[in-house]
Amino acid sequence: MKFFPRENPDGYWQPAIDEIPFAREGQLKGSVNVFEARLLGLSYPDFIQYCRANHHGALQGRAGYSHCVYKDKSDCQAICKILNEQWNKIEKFLKEKN
Repeated sequence: MKFFPRENPDGYWQPAIDEIPFAREGQLKGSVNVFEARLLGLSYPDFIQYCRANHHGALQGRAGYSHCVYKDKSDCQAICKILNEQWNKIEKFLKEKN
């Protein structure tokens, strides 16, 4: 699994996940959004605050879960890199455990 920056139709960037079809298409919702927070060991509100404070994230969404989007691709790439590093640590741990 890998996070990558995906451009939304409105011109903003959002992390997408390559192995989950609806997430690859930029339709991240609900628990998939929370998954990013959990990878970093944060609550979802803290994750949103982290993205806004450290990666110039902008809040989008009025119904359901609000989520962060990024005006600049480089900001989205930075959060994707962090998420990928965390996921790689988890994969490595799981492989070593088995």
